Formats: sequence, structure tokens, C-alpha cells
Amino acid sequence: MTKNRRTSRTKRVGAALLAASMIVSAFGGSFIVQASDSWPNDKASAEPSFAGYRVKDIENWSPETDPYAEFLRAEVPLQERNEAFQATQAKPYLASDAQVMLMQGDYGNSFFNSTMYTDKFGEHVLNFWQYADYFSPWHGAATAYTPEAIYDPITSDWQRRGFEFGIVNIPNPAYTNAAHKNGVMSIACIYFDPAFRPGQTCADLIEKDEDGNFSIADKLIEIAEYMGFDGYFLNQEEGQMEDFKPFMAKLTAAGLYTQWYDTNSDFNSAKAQWLKDDKNGQINNSVFVNYGWNSGIDSSLDYAKQIGVDPFESIFIGMECNQNKFSGGHSSARNIADLYDEETGNPRASVALFTPSDWYQRGVDEIPAFDSKDTPVMQQDEYQWMVAERERMFFSGVMEDPTNTGLKEGYSREDVGVDNASGWVGVADFIAERSVIDGTKFYTNFNTGHGMQYFVDGKVSADKAWTNINI
Repeated sequence: MTKNRRTSRTKRVGAALLAASMIVSAFGGSFIVQASDSWPNDKASAEPSFAGYRVKDIENWSPETDPYAEFLRAEVPLQERNEAFQATQAKPYLASDAQVMLMQGDYGNSFFNSTMYTDKFGEHVLNFWQYADYFSPWHGAATAYTPEAIYDPITSDWQRRGFEFGIVNIPNPAYTNAAHKNGVMSIACIYFDPAFRPGQTCADLIEKDEDGNFSIADKLIEIAEYMGFDGYFLNQEEGQMEDFKPFMAKLTAAGLYTQWYDTNSDFNSAKAQWLKDDKNGQINNSVFVNYGWNSGIDSSLDYAKQIGVDPFESIFIGMECNQNKFSGGHSSARNIADLYDEETGNPRASVALFTPSDWYQRGVDEIPAFDSKDTPVMQQDEYQWMVAERERMFFSGVMEDPTNTGLKEGYSREDVGVDNASGWVGVADFIAERSVIDGTKFYTNFNTGHGMQYFVDGKVSADKAWTNINI
């Protein structure tokens, strides 16, 4: 597969695997998330669904043996975005230098029966691709043939999930197609953390075969090319291993986009070593700077300048959006203005938004008035308007107006369960909207990817709910 890579800054487009009940803190620790998780889909026995991959699964992978592989391929090519035209932007002063990595769940947070489309309306479909350059799933998936009874949210300790997840989570192929239609790269996740992937270690991934080659890297390249996604984000919390450098360099050299995460909250020599060196060449395309960056951002950017690293291409500053909520519960997101240039108001590096959907979608279940013992509220049809409103508040600013963003002291939206919306500026505050629509003709299905009826040529084809972000 030939990758459609961007070469000019204004046309650039473009990260992780973890049970979504856990999130990484600014200091590398973890907290329990109280928001509900999606319940698994009730699917027909023959309906394709995807699973997580252990190292052994990757080693033995082939399309012939991977369940449903031929039906889980994303086949829409990555589209070219338009050159920036600042006069038409909601905020004309915003340049197009900074990029956004968006890391969050796809339709929801279902660890079983993750499908490309469902016969439910209550699934999240991202409506704000114009503010992202890279999309990566962050929830994880149980490995193939894991008994579904283990997941049962009524009888099992499903917040801790004692069954085995894979260390690789491919993006939902429907989300990859949607991302590509909007000029956004779709990035798979490789996740290691001994606390939440016991028994699965980095050493297994980077073990060389008898000929001295990284055979798992070859398989990861093959999987990405077959499945149609664009690269890998690697979450590495197990300790530094030098062999990761030539391993990741091999993925990068194959044309895949790679981003490296460790718990370091500064861009310094320890972080920069994961970009490139004389021995390995380009190791990763970019690095994710952890959430305690505020106090050291000036020195981080000064260091990048000293060593000739482009902060818009190679440095993504992490925003812990789930912990922040709209109220400003985490300094990395509440104080994002620390990243802005004082004169221009533009970010001085690229941005990584970590799990905002855990708040604007899954957080609906935290509203005190809701105490659902049945299907989580976030998956119930009658509350999807709340999810949509909260999503718009996150991306367009809490006033839902991209021309009126920034911190709004005292603002609230109690009708959607937000009693304090004074701690988030909105993505539109620092990134201008981007589009692939060009010329005098374009095609659209005029839908957001889900509905209560399905129409063909203006006539009802199916009188039932559906979700399919492919279209």
C-alpha cells in the first residue's frame, strides 16, 4: 500500500491501548474512571468484529487466520486537505502550524463485539474531524475467542476486567474510513504497562529472530498495510530498552507514522533520543510530552530550537481532557494558554488531546439524576442530544461558537450535566478548522453516521435505528 503522506506544513495530517477504566496521570500513575463503559453489542453470530492482539497473535498473524480480517479493511484513501485560507476561518489569526492528535474511544468503549456498524442509534460518531490531524483509539480490546461471559457487566468485576487484552488495538476500520475522508490519519496503538498488561512485556515485542531481525515489526507493517491504517502510537511505561529504537525506526522507514509516549513531561535529551539519532536515523516521527509540562514548557521549546527540532512536526503536548472535564480539573488542559505565543495567540507546538470523549460522552452517566442499572445512559437513544451538545462544547468552545472561545468564568450548562464549564477553552481556541472539500463539486450522504431510519434516494429503506460512521 502506498501511503499518501503530507509534505507541506499546511497540508500535514497526522495515539494506545488500555482498558478504558484506567487513565495515565501526569506522573505516570493511574486512577479509576467512574464513568460508565459501553456494554458490548448484541451482534449476529456471523457479523464481523475485531479483537486485540497479543505478541503471539501478531507473530502468527495472517489474513487467512485472523477472524473476519477481510471484512475489517479500511479502503478509503487518505484525502488531501486544502491549503489554509485564514480570511475564512472562525479565528483568522490562527496559523496552520500546530497539529492535533486526538486519542479517544470510537463508537463508545466496548471491549467485545467491536463492529464497523450496528443497529443502534446510541453510538458516538465523531462530528469534529476538522480539528484533528491524527486519530487513535484508546480503549483496548479483548483477544479473539475470549469468553464473553467474562465481560458480563452484571456478574463480573468489569471495572477491573480480569481477562486478557492484547497489546495492539487497531483503529475501528469504520473510523479509519471516516478519518481518511476528512484528511485525518488513523493510528493504531501499542500499549505496555506491567500494572494493566501483566505477563505481556516489551521484551517479547522487540525480540529478534534467529536471523537477527525484528520479525514482529514486519508483521505490524503487514497488518497496517492490509487493514488500511496509517501507523502506530507506542505507550511505553515498562522502562527504556535500546532495541526499541531500531524497532520503531523500522516501522517509520516503512512509511508508517509513529509517535512515542513515555512518562517524561519535558522535551529534553531523554525525550529527544526517541526522535532520531546517528545510528538509527529517524526513530519516531513525533513524541508525546506527558501532562506535567506547564512549568517547563519554555525550556522544552528552547531545547527543541537548540537541536533543530520542529515543535509542530515532532512535539505533541499532552492535555489530560478527561480529568480536566469542562471545570478545569487538570492543569495541562485548564492552562493550555501556557502553550500560546503571547503575541500571536497561536500554540508553540502541536497538541495531543487525551480521552475527551471519556468526559463528553461517557461522563453523561455521571450526572447525579441518572442511576441507570440497565444500558448505560450514554448508549440510550433519548440522551444522544446531550452527548452531541457536550461534544460541541468541547470542540467549538463551551459557548458552542468557534468565534467565542476561551475560559468563561461562571458559565454552566446544567441541562447537559455541566454545572461548571469555566475550565476549558475549546479546541477551536487554538486550532483552525480544516477541510478536504475543494473545487465546485463534492459528495455527501448528508448524515452524521447514525440515524433512526435509513433512507435510499429519499425513501425509507429500513425503519430502524443504525450507526455506521463509514457513511
